[in-house]
Amino acid sequence: MIPPHPKEHLLQLLAGLREPIDSLERGLPPDEKAQRYLSRLREALDETLRFVSSQLSDQGWEAVPGTDEETSRALRHDARNHLNHLGGPAQMLLRLLPGEPWASTTRHLRDTLDACLQLIDAYGSATDGGFLSVLGHGAEPAAPRLLPRDAIPASIVVADDDPLNRENLSDILSQMGYQVTAVADGEAALHAVASGDHDLLLLDLEMPKYSGFEVLEQLARHAHLQHTPVLVVTGQRLVDAAVRCIALGADDFIPKPFHIDLLAARVKSSLERKRLRQREFEQFFPADLAREFARHPDLRNMDGRAVDVSVLFCDIRGFSTVSEKAGPEVTVRWLRAIMNRLSNLVIEHDGVLVDYAGDELFAMWGAPRERADHADRACNAALGMLALVDELNAEWQHTVGFQTDFGIGVNSGRALVGNIGTDRKFKYGPLGNTVNLGSRVQGATKYLRTRLLITGETRRRLSPAWDPDSLRKICRVKVQNIAAPIELYQLTASPGPQWQVLRTLYEKAIHAFEAGNLAASDLAMGELFQHFPDDGPGRLLNLRVAEAMLAPEAPLDFVWTLPGK
Repeated sequence: MIPPHPKEHLLQLLAGLREPIDSLERGLPPDEKAQRYLSRLREALDETLRFVSSQLSDQGWEAVPGTDEETSRALRHDARNHLNHLGGPAQMLLRLLPGEPWASTTRHLRDTLDACLQLIDAYGSATDGGFLSVLGHGAEPAAPRLLPRDAIPASIVVADDDPLNRENLSDILSQMGYQVTAVADGEAALHAVASGDHDLLLLDLEMPKYSGFEVLEQLARHAHLQHTPVLVVTGQRLVDAAVRCIALGADDFIPKPFHIDLLAARVKSSLERKRLRQREFEQFFPADLAREFARHPDLRNMDGRAVDVSVLFCDIRGFSTVSEKAGPEVTVRWLRAIMNRLSNLVIEHDGVLVDYAGDELFAMWGAPRERADHADRACNAALGMLALVDELNAEWQHTVGFQTDFGIGVNSGRALVGNIGTDRKFKYGPLGNTVNLGSRVQGATKYLRTRLLITGETRRRLSPAWDPDSLRKICRVKVQNIAAPIELYQLTASPGPQWQVLRTLYEKAIHAFEAGNLAASDLAMGELFQHFPDDGPGRLLNLRVAEAMLAPEAPLDFVWTLPGK
């Protein structure tokens, strides 16, 4: 039954809080946090008593006869805000002081605040939602604790025009392990979300400059902001308000006074949903880029733009042989294990995993975040892949009955980069001649019997810190469907003495050949084969020199034409 004098009864309930607060203050242990919450609780009680005494009539919520529903609703909102000022520190004390004699006193505080909330809601309108015991009336915590420490690392914006609400929310969220930015109006909330790297917005509805509804509308209008997770925390309990917030894009709706455990669960749930989106992008992008894509998923529909990039194609040698010998189940496990290791290397070197095509991996550096060192990163990733070969063979050769090896091609240049997929399937990557040529260079590793080739364009983009002795010029080639010939270089991770001998003899031979001095080239090749009889590029160069010496009347073609892709 509603008391005949609601204002008088509410004042009695609130005044009854002084005794438990005084008893806590008299015997409170020297705990800085508990002292702070107790002081905040006493200040909030004084403010709430002044509000009830001055703003509420003896008959109900109408301050004066004839007050319209909007004013009545605003009074109910303000009354719940005042209870929220009390409820936050009361709940924190309940968690900080779980043992007797403090537990009995803090539970009494909680129960009295629940009774105040019930009385306030009893005078709400028919659509106002009714009584909700947000402080947990009649139920004990499952286990005494402070606050959950398993929070997902995140940055949260708290937007509330009430300074005590901002302080309470910021304090609670900070103790949960979150970074908090507190703002006092809707305009500041929009600025914080647009300019900072934040994961969640806790939004009040009744604020100056922009209301919470207007903030949601603004977020929805801007493609780069419309996927920002929003949790509305408000004194409005109208069902219509909650429906409107969700329709405008809010993730959830929590009325004030809020229960800390409920708030923690809703915040964590919103962040986990965002984290799932981020994990989708982490399959293809480094963690910081994946985070950016998760915050701004509209980037998936970005138009292509011309960017200087490096592309890498890595082919797993012997896939067909393994598939035939080992069968489909073993082959799939072998292929997945290798692709996982290769993919991790791409991500570790800040690359983008563009695609998998059977036994081939396609990666890119230089976009969406432009990097001057994209060629260095691509080449370092390629060398890291070759360094995996011995380890993978030790793990898989006995199972698949075949030695794992790679053929890797790297090329650099301008490409059109963007979403090259469809509305149904997102695929971020490059298009153009640079990509086609990179794929052909990977194919050239089979013909030239090398494991890693880079183009002259990639070599020219390597930083001055790169050791030039780690590269040897192989030849100039013409590949299928590419008109201009290109220079190819072999790259090694171990430019030791043996490599230097090979490099010196081979480059002596290729330079003599391209100068038309076949005898000098043949002499250099003979010396090379004394030390490196199995060198693939050397054998091909030797064959070309021999063919030219057998047909001295034929014009020399210094550009090698690859027989296939």
